[in-house]
Amino acid sequence: MALSVAQQFTVIEGPSGWHAQVSAYFYVLADPGGQELLAFHWHPVGASPIRTPHLHVGAEVRVGDRWLRKVHIPTGPIAVQDVLALAIEELGVEPLRDDWTLVLDQTR
Repeated sequence: MALSVAQQFTVIEGPSGWHAQVSAYFYVLADPGGQELLAFHWHPVGASPIRTPHLHVGAEVRVGDRWLRKVHIPTGPIAVQDVLALAIEELGVEPLRDDWTLVLDQTR
């Protein structure tokens, strides 16, 4: 399993000081050969008319006249920690450490 992560950030000032806030993301889970399985996207600025968080399923399945991999399936905001948990809990990826749930929870 391969994971590709790209994030864009905006630095904002809050009550406790400055912090970075994710303003766009591209998370891709792929098989060992590089075939995209799942792609979680959020790009509120750019050429695409779809500006809300969404999922692409890398399947060669047709739904009517559309390929499923081209459909933008709506999601809520997805953290990279959620993608890592999905890979471990549902897709059989072996975690590198026993306390992985604690680490992911602490970094959300």
